[in-house]
Amino acid sequence: MSGKIRNHDKHILAVIIAVFVLVAVFTSVQIITAKMSQADEVGALRIDGIHKELQDNLTDAENSLEKIAAGAEILIDGNAPRSALDSYIREQKHEQLLKSDGTTFNAYLAGKGWEIIPDFDKPDDYHATERIWYVGARDAGGKVFISEPYIDQMTGQMCYTMSKMLDDKDTVVAMDFTLSEVQKSITKMIEGNEYQALIVTKEGMIVGYTDMSLAGTKASDSLPEYNFLLSHVLSSENHERFAVAVNAEKITVFSNVTNNGWFMILMVNDNVLYGDTYREITAIVLIYLTLTVFTAYVYLKSVERRAEAEESLEIRTKFIESLSNELKGPLKNIITLSDSNRIGKDRTVTDSVREDMSSIRESGMILSQKMEDMLSYAHIASQEKKIISDKHKRQRDISRTIRNSRSVVIIIFAVTMIFNVVITSILGYNSGVNALTIDRDRYQTKLTTWINEQNDILTMFTDVIEADPSILDDYDTCIEWLDKVASNFPQISACYVANPYLEPTVVMNTGWKPDGNFVVEEREWYKNTIKSDSGYNISAPYIDRQTNSYCITFSRVIYGRNKQFLGVFGIDFYMDKMISIFGEDNSSDEYAFLVDSYGNILNHPNKEYEMTEESAVNIVSTDYTDFVENYASPGFWDYTGKLSTGMMTTDPHSGISLYIVSRWGHIFGNYVAYAFVSGAMIFVCIVIVLIMINRIISWQNDVNEKLSESVRKADAAGKAKSRFLAQMSHEIRTPINAVIGMDEMILRSTKDPVITEYAENINSAGKTLLELVNGILDFSKIEEGGMEIVPVKYEFMELVSDLYNLISDKAAAKNLELIFDIDQTIPCILFGDDVRLKQVILNILTNAVKYTPEGSVKLTMTGTSLNDDEYQLHVSVKDTGIGIKDSDMNNLFKSFRRLDEERNRNIEGTGLGITIVEGLLKMMDSELKVDSIYGQGSEFYFYVKQKIVDKTPCGEYVNRSRSGKNEHSAAGFRIEGADILVVDDNEMNLKVATGLLKIYGVTPDLASSGDESIRKAAVKRYDLIFMDHMMPKKDGIETLKEMIKQELVYDTPVICLTANAVAGMRGMYIEAGFNDYLSKPIEIPDLEKILIKFIPKDKVIYEEDNSDDEVMEFEPVEFVPDKPGSVHASPIEVLKEAGFDTGAGVEYSAGSEEFYVEMLRTFAEGYEDKAAEIRKDFEEDDWADYRIHVHALKSTARMIGATGLSEAALGQEMAAKEENVDRIIEGFMPLMKMYEETVSTIRRALPEG
Repeated sequence: MSGKIRNHDKHILAVIIAVFVLVAVFTSVQIITAKMSQADEVGALRIDGIHKELQDNLTDAENSLEKIAAGAEILIDGNAPRSALDSYIREQKHEQLLKSDGTTFNAYLAGKGWEIIPDFDKPDDYHATERIWYVGARDAGGKVFISEPYIDQMTGQMCYTMSKMLDDKDTVVAMDFTLSEVQKSITKMIEGNEYQALIVTKEGMIVGYTDMSLAGTKASDSLPEYNFLLSHVLSSENHERFAVAVNAEKITVFSNVTNNGWFMILMVNDNVLYGDTYREITAIVLIYLTLTVFTAYVYLKSVERRAEAEESLEIRTKFIESLSNELKGPLKNIITLSDSNRIGKDRTVTDSVREDMSSIRESGMILSQKMEDMLSYAHIASQEKKIISDKHKRQRDISRTIRNSRSVVIIIFAVTMIFNVVITSILGYNSGVNALTIDRDRYQTKLTTWINEQNDILTMFTDVIEADPSILDDYDTCIEWLDKVASNFPQISACYVANPYLEPTVVMNTGWKPDGNFVVEEREWYKNTIKSDSGYNISAPYIDRQTNSYCITFSRVIYGRNKQFLGVFGIDFYMDKMISIFGEDNSSDEYAFLVDSYGNILNHPNKEYEMTEESAVNIVSTDYTDFVENYASPGFWDYTGKLSTGMMTTDPHSGISLYIVSRWGHIFGNYVAYAFVSGAMIFVCIVIVLIMINRIISWQNDVNEKLSESVRKADAAGKAKSRFLAQMSHEIRTPINAVIGMDEMILRSTKDPVITEYAENINSAGKTLLELVNGILDFSKIEEGGMEIVPVKYEFMELVSDLYNLISDKAAAKNLELIFDIDQTIPCILFGDDVRLKQVILNILTNAVKYTPEGSVKLTMTGTSLNDDEYQLHVSVKDTGIGIKDSDMNNLFKSFRRLDEERNRNIEGTGLGITIVEGLLKMMDSELKVDSIYGQGSEFYFYVKQKIVDKTPCGEYVNRSRSGKNEHSAAGFRIEGADILVVDDNEMNLKVATGLLKIYGVTPDLASSGDESIRKAAVKRYDLIFMDHMMPKKDGIETLKEMIKQELVYDTPVICLTANAVAGMRGMYIEAGFNDYLSKPIEIPDLEKILIKFIPKDKVIYEEDNSDDEVMEFEPVEFVPDKPGSVHASPIEVLKEAGFDTGAGVEYSAGSEEFYVEMLRTFAEGYEDKAAEIRKDFEEDDWADYRIHVHALKSTARMIGATGLSEAALGQEMAAKEENVDRIIEGFMPLMKMYEETVSTIRRALPEG
């Protein structure tokens, strides 16, 4: 077939390219529009947020000035002497200096012919009334004047002054402020060093700049390049974003202005502001360009490849057929000659020869099979040739490989379409959400500003009263003062001081006095203010009966200088201004309304929703119930019947919620249209490409078929490898488990120290050997990502001792010096995966011994405390072996590789050891490092982090295999004559505790509740009490307090049983009155420490070793192989296969498998009652008892090794503790299902009876 491109195909290519270009342009325009809009919004939000912070700081400064001015005015009105004014102003200066951390550094006042300026060495020619701060305040007519920045004569630093003239038209009070708050605003504006920021006065004086050394200078002189920019900003009324060129760079300018006329200017280089947008557009163009080139390439190469494939197929077929025919003859001779029947019973033929012949025949048969495979392949190839050439007899067959190729191409285009739609949708959604967020922030700023303004007025009143409580001494004077100050604020309906201990109980600016039926303590605003932790409260809005206007009460507790209670000061504010703010911007596309803390709607475009004196509409009865704070709501139909979306937020102080509602189409409509059009265009492109591919890809590719076959064979080989490793691991583990099991019986029965030592070493070696056998699978698991790191608590020196025991014999066999250099300061108990850590170190040590013909192998272990809870171990293995060549370093971590093959040909090994080490260390966030000199030796080392459990130094290392480990163990002491009480509401926990204590000869008394334990302790004196913490009705702490109150445990130690043994809990239990705590599930070493520590010494009997004791012997038992089909897995094996951590379960059962099975049976038998309790708590919303019962389930599940169930119960316990009802509801059914399945698994595994 010709490879020439037909005109029809050229036209198809041209159409595809045109569609791609059109989609790329369309998508790029969308992204540019949306992204630039988002960037502009981000800039505007940044300057608006910082403007609010700076304005709040200026407002706080004004409030401080108002407070000092009000206090000074009271003194002046009362004809106080200048000395009193001097004391007052100095006191206020000191207070403000401390309160503002130095930002407010001076306070002073002056009049004609006098001034009080603390700590100021006044020059002879100084006249306060000529200073700008005095003149400005005089000209401001009683309003606060703010000066431009200047250099303070007293401190020499840049500052500005706020001043105000008092009502006497002579006295001016002033305060000086540093520019530190301005500098903070500048810092926030230029955060990330991507912006330039400038704050100037309306006269063009620089208040703050990225370079603060220019503060106090004229912007036109210091920054002439900004003259046009400044002129535009200073003359702007709306402060909208605009672009301008500065120093040949295009920048975007955002601006805003404070109430006192300071202009905040944020300048952003367009490359920074829109850099991400430019990069995204570039990426989009590259994607479409790549797809276009790829499509053209596929077509242009298809014709050429079609002809080449047919030619290649014919050549390969001939070659295979020729090769097969040439091999048939000799292969037939090999198989025939190696047939054992030809040899017969000839006695001269040795067994060795027979074996060789058999091997030859076996090889021949394998080779024959390979030949059959080759012939089959030749047959397939010839069939393929026949299919391709026979166009007129039947339709062309499209192979799986070709269909996959076509699918890949279609998937690429489909992903592109989805990518476009998703990008468009995300951009549209984000832009819509940003628009809602901007509107929300705009309205929220208005709401917050209004609340802050009213709060500032309240603070002004309360600060003056707290500074001079004598204002309240005279009723008439107090009313006059309140009314005088309130008259300056038209939004005040009334202001008053309430104190139930005074008469009258309320002093109001209107002169109103409460009658005998008025009890101020019962007023809601008064009660809420008193109960508030902050002593501050904002009431819910209400309708004032006299004015029929919205009102809201702000109130605060006031105290005198000695913290004496002066009363609660309250102000009733009219809300008309705030309500009007949220109605003036309403339109047909968007509206906003307010909801009080009770959910009642205050204002709304639908007048039927608005609050009146007679009625109120609650938000839950409307269409706005699905609104979630600070998230865009899903589409809903509002009162107008139009599809809408919106956002709400709640003011944390007032509890007033702000709702913003926009028409859905107004927010998202354009982007839905864009997404639809973009998707349609890409879909058309896909259809065209699909037609073209179906036309040009119809030939079959033998190479791809061979590749597919190879993949299938590789997959089969991988599965075979996994089966082999699993079978090998199982077959080796079986006898090792038997060895360990028999060894455990020896340890439990013998008292001979020599036998014990041997048994302990066998036990350690057996367990480690078992770990290593399990490690055979590690390489495969690491490759497949199936390996997990399981951290546990472990004794560091026990790990070291195991390492010594496992490697010492190998080193001794080669006459190598084995050196263990262990840092004595390493914590004795750590938390980490000791099994994997031991495996890593042992592999490195084994390698060192293996490749060291003479000399020494040294293990060095040191470390560093990273903090109180974390320790970094440094492990190093250094040898004097053969070393590693530099050229072999790259092959060190490759599987099945042996370095320096010629020199090391007699050394055994798979070559997987270091590979496994590297994989395990990587999982522990570590890596293996190597220093080596060929011919001199190597050092392998790594660092690994472990948690600290016990900081006690481990001490000097000795060969602990030589010192018995049974000192004070369960077999080393017993308890006689001691009375012990165990208190737990869980029957299974009681059974476990009973079983463990019986090891030591104790049968404890049991109590299943706090009240029962109190009754038992009242009639019997106990040597020790174990008390569960989490119990229903009366928990362990409450029970202990009751016991202490009744003097039942004045000399009895009480130990808390808890499953919450986390850091800091011990201190809590000790503080509650417990002597110590024991974590559940109970571990024998921890239990022994408690018993030895708290049981009276005369009741603890230590057993002496006696070599004359009778030694238990076992009679030989004849081994009878299992009959076919008679194999029955033990319950433990069944549960282990089902995912139970049976090792942990046996450990928590004192190492007894029988006891473990009993615990499993108890757990299963209690299922119906326990599940019913949990279900009852859930249905009744009794989260306190629910928490207790799932806590108990968590503990018992962990005790039997049902780790998954335990973790699920823990999640529900935490949710109940936090009263997170949504999480409880979400996790309840999965927990109960897992509980039921766990019990079902146990019941199937346990034998009947």
